[in-house]
Amino acid sequence: MILYKFTMECQVCLEQFNLVERRPKVLPCGHSYCLKCLQQLPTKVCPLDKKEFLAAPEELVDNFSLLDTPNSAPRFWCVSCKKEASAECVEDHAVRSLKKERAAEAERHLEALQQGKEGLSKLQATLVSAYHYFDLEKCLEKLQREMADLDTARERVQDAMEADSGGWERAKETAVPGGLARDAVRLLADLTDPSVECSVTVRRGDVAAWEGVVKPAGKPEARLLLCRLACFGQLKQSAQQDDHRDVAVHWEESTNTANIPGALMKPSMVIGSRVARVWRHGQCGYEKYKDFEGTPPGPGIVTAFCYDGDAVSVKWHRTGLVGTYWMKPFHYDLRPLPPQMEANVGAAPRALCVDSISACADMKPKWKLLADTSFGKVHTLVGLHCEPDPQWSLTVLQQVAPHLEGLQLVTPKQQHIDLVATMSRLKHLSITNLAGEQLREVSNMASLRSLEVHCQFAAPLPKLTFPATPVGLQWLRCGVHPLSTALALARAHADTLEELQLVAASRLPYGCPDLAQQLQRCGFKKLKKIVLLRQDAYDNFCRHGEPSCKKQALHIMYFLSESNLSVDVLCSACNPEKFKTK
Repeated sequence: MILYKFTMECQVCLEQFNLVERRPKVLPCGHSYCLKCLQQLPTKVCPLDKKEFLAAPEELVDNFSLLDTPNSAPRFWCVSCKKEASAECVEDHAVRSLKKERAAEAERHLEALQQGKEGLSKLQATLVSAYHYFDLEKCLEKLQREMADLDTARERVQDAMEADSGGWERAKETAVPGGLARDAVRLLADLTDPSVECSVTVRRGDVAAWEGVVKPAGKPEARLLLCRLACFGQLKQSAQQDDHRDVAVHWEESTNTANIPGALMKPSMVIGSRVARVWRHGQCGYEKYKDFEGTPPGPGIVTAFCYDGDAVSVKWHRTGLVGTYWMKPFHYDLRPLPPQMEANVGAAPRALCVDSISACADMKPKWKLLADTSFGKVHTLVGLHCEPDPQWSLTVLQQVAPHLEGLQLVTPKQQHIDLVATMSRLKHLSITNLAGEQLREVSNMASLRSLEVHCQFAAPLPKLTFPATPVGLQWLRCGVHPLSTALALARAHADTLEELQLVAASRLPYGCPDLAQQLQRCGFKKLKKIVLLRQDAYDNFCRHGEPSCKKQALHIMYFLSESNLSVDVLCSACNPEKFKTK
């Protein structure tokens, strides 16, 4: 083991103190910095707590105790392994100061927090200078609370620079200004820009009764109203800004899915294929096999062909029962299903699947699960169906919330979404059957790195827009209608998104004639891969043909290359080995 002499460092330049130009000086507030850094300050203000001092840097008291710190082994960052250096790394690899490495990484987080605080402070001054009526006191209290939260976040980042890896990662996750703090700088710029106009429309029923235009820069009352709306969450930043302008849609939305012709059903089945029942009440054998699929009916797996290939044996997923079904010409009891998509919920330990328990009506296994003392320590929860028993599902989420890193929800209610939005450790989220404004709420979760969302063509979402976020998604799987909402979501995370998986037909997906151009207009910066999913989350195949698929992929690659992006475009049907299923 190699030993190093280590002394305390100046918290501004991160250089070691010495008895010459890096001489440690104590400010009246108690903080110590090197003489050189204090001499270079533009104003006599402590870099940490912003308190003023009057004496010249050379006249300040020396802090000799910092030079007398006992020797200890320093901590380093391994450039090769990209982690905190071990003893082997120090011997064999290139290393650098761990504190300097973290300081560089923390810089953008601290800058964002500082900008957010400065924006809130100036917004507070704008409120005071306007005129104190409406809910001025409540607005000021809210701004003070948010600025205090940002100060706490800054302290956590600074304190965690000496922490272990887990503490450092948690501190970074909380160092993201959100809500009003995130938008305050932009709002302040608009409120003080003489060219900015505010349009006001008073509606009487469906009729615009009064309309007006005001410039907030010259109208204190307009600034007061807009600040009040912002403080109470009633003023939203539009996504139609800068390079992320919303693109008007000019196509008629249509489904991506297509039915498989009867003549192709049996030829597409092999042993191991997923299938579903298509027969109905009154058909031969209905009474004998009606309960085999389970409640609600689930998929099955082909186990054998019999009767000269005219019948198929199937083992059903929910019940484990095996039944035999005809697959004769013009008499098909089954339909083939696409491979099941695996929800991207990360690879955290202690994963639990509650698909069967949450979907059934029997309460005994549900209460047994909640009574398990180890249940609350689950890190990944898969297959939570919320609709059959919303209150039980909410209790489940409450118990796992403190530790949860990966989650898959099916048909959540608003109360479930509200709880999920508070999970600060959640990194991977999959939701099937989103409704209303739920997508807007989860898309702004600062901790998320991957998001998967689905809804049916018959139950589309509203046409939503999303503001850009400072720390966005890296992975997105999207199968929602309308397409304009899916594109708006991708556009909001265009600065950080590395992989996009989009449910899409190979010809006229969503009825859109220019999907490639729409994707180009999203303004991706780091995108590396697009996967076109030829199936949806409801076990339906999308329209797909090899010629149209190749043309679509080349078209997308061409348009993205015009934005200086080299993107792999894959098809889940043509490239199944590169697409994650289970």
